[in-house]
Amino acid sequence: MVSISVVKQSNATFAKQHAESLVVVLAGATSNLGAGTLEQLATMLYASTFYVLGRSATRFTTQRETLQKLNPSLKIVFIETDVSLIAGIDAACEQIAAAEKRVDYLFMSQGCIPLTVPQCMSTTPRRPLHLS
Repeated sequence: MVSISVVKQSNATFAKQHAESLVVVLAGATSNLGAGTLEQLATMLYASTFYVLGRSATRFTTQRETLQKLNPSLKIVFIETDVSLIAGIDAACEQIAAAEKRVDYLFMSQGCIPLTVPQCMSTTPRRPLHLS
């Protein structure tokens, strides 16, 4: 396993080499792993634009304030959309494409819809297996 000191050094090197004027799109960055990643990126990238896709701009308010305190040079654009719908993704892509010439990084960690699959149930009763 890679040690945390190696990870931190790698992050520092990345930040020095690629730290300014990036366009980053993040889906699923309003909680859990995604929120932690967003916060870490905010401390590493300067004068960059972050497009955060999520369901509630209101719930994102506190997180936005924290990010702006960590890095006032960030431009944070929250796009209120449902990424579980193709129409929501299309609308977000259109908005970003209208404003940007490129996207440097795409981070996707949105939750998944649990899919229930049919389970095969035997109609014949099980009989104990007897070994002789």
